[in-house]
Amino acid sequence: MPTLCPRLLPSLALAVTLPAHALDWSVDLFATPVAEVKADNRATGVESESDDPDGFGARVVLWPGRGPLFYAAEWSRLKGDRNDGNLEQARLGIGVVNATAFYTRFELIHTEAGASLGSSSSDASTLGAGLHAGLAGALSDWLLASAEVGYVDLDLIDDDDALHPGQGLQATVRGEVPLSTAVQLFSELRYQQPRDDEDGRNLRYEIGEWRLGVRLNF
Repeated sequence: MPTLCPRLLPSLALAVTLPAHALDWSVDLFATPVAEVKADNRATGVESESDDPDGFGARVVLWPGRGPLFYAAEWSRLKGDRNDGNLEQARLGIGVVNATAFYTRFELIHTEAGASLGSSSSDASTLGAGLHAGLAGALSDWLLASAEVGYVDLDLIDDDDALHPGQGLQATVRGEVPLSTAVQLFSELRYQQPRDDEDGRNLRYEIGEWRLGVRLNF
């Protein structure tokens, strides 16, 4: 494996969330071999869970020039073994990072869900938003890591009577092995736990994903 120049490590640390500092954009391609999607309607006692869901997705991060701003777009899809509907999320966001690799990001989140998330319609969708903060760093020459926590309101802007995903915590942790300045392999865990208690509803959701993928820097 190639030896990384020490001066590249701060830039590669940022690459956990951003492209390396001298690069303009990056693409993440990932599979989700293990996932969990649960919906619990505590008002009616009805629970639903997607059967062994898996999926895939992609993420693009743009870093114009050498400033602190970055832009991110992500799409992911999960589907169970039974015909219980898909869970798709599309995200579009903007963030800022400082010299210590601490960053914040605001994003819009479009969610489409079927019966696996308790939806009464196969094409129910909502539009919401999220605010996140995280820290990225190099644990060694060959291991990068990041941790992020945030708050999402999945139906803040546009709700759907067939789907009320609500609001709650989202957490993401990621480990990354740089093969070069252009290619990194990563593993990522993301967990969402939105809740909806409005209008007498008592809905609890859990969405967990384990992602494996590759990042390409351009």
